[in-house]
Amino acid sequence: MSGYKWLIDIRNNGMLYGLSRDQLYTTHRIIISPYFSINDSEDKYYFSSYLLDDLEDSQKVFHKANNLLGLYNGVLYLLNRTHSRLLLGSDPKRNRDYQPNDEDSIKYCREHYNKISLVETIWNFLEKDADIYKIVRLLGKQHKDTEFDELYKVYEILHNKWKTRDLNKAKKIHKDYEKFRRTANHPESLGDDARHGHSNNKPLSKPMDIIEARKKVKFDCQELLEHLLNIRIDKENLPEYIKHKFDEIDWSKIDLTEWA
Repeated sequence: MSGYKWLIDIRNNGMLYGLSRDQLYTTHRIIISPYFSINDSEDKYYFSSYLLDDLEDSQKVFHKANNLLGLYNGVLYLLNRTHSRLLLGSDPKRNRDYQPNDEDSIKYCREHYNKISLVETIWNFLEKDADIYKIVRLLGKQHKDTEFDELYKVYEILHNKWKTRDLNKAKKIHKDYEKFRRTANHPESLGDDARHGHSNNKPLSKPMDIIEARKKVKFDCQELLEHLLNIRIDKENLPEYIKHKFDEIDWSKIDLTEWA
């Protein structure tokens, strides 16, 4: 593996669902963007990034890589590319095959792209839009296991975002989320996880299920991204709910390129 200064092994690497779409495969590297890579070596996967190359201390590398991978998990989640979040496995190690000529490596990646992937499109948008950055960060922390407290924050961002762009859409969002809000706010619905410790309102007889809440928030985030970036996301494909028992699959024998 070459071109990156640091490598950090990834756990949950078997959950790389459909990452081959829009990406370039080489013998030992899944090119995710000119800035990120997941490298395959000896049946292990390693996360690497040029954004770590200016660091020398391994703990600082691990901390920054963890934040980067959290954002990346959020992007992959919204694009329906992973079954569950990717996790850093251990402290980083220096890549002995590191090639310092970063400009040539980036040029190579760009020249071999057939098109800019949706992953890269959204990633590049994060630095331009603080609201989208926060949505991606919140959803990337727990991926498919995001709970009501984080989902509620995402809902508030969604509602406020539409208020600045389309007031009718904002009103619709507010109306559509009544059941969601009442569930998230009421202690008789969520117990100690509710946003409020006490409520004078009656609890819902049938509060919103967490799965329904996750799907709703995710769908509306995807719609917002489609609107802002003029892209299309396959919103029907939800890999986090497929019934395969991933933990029992020997992923070393699976050719992920066939999923392209």
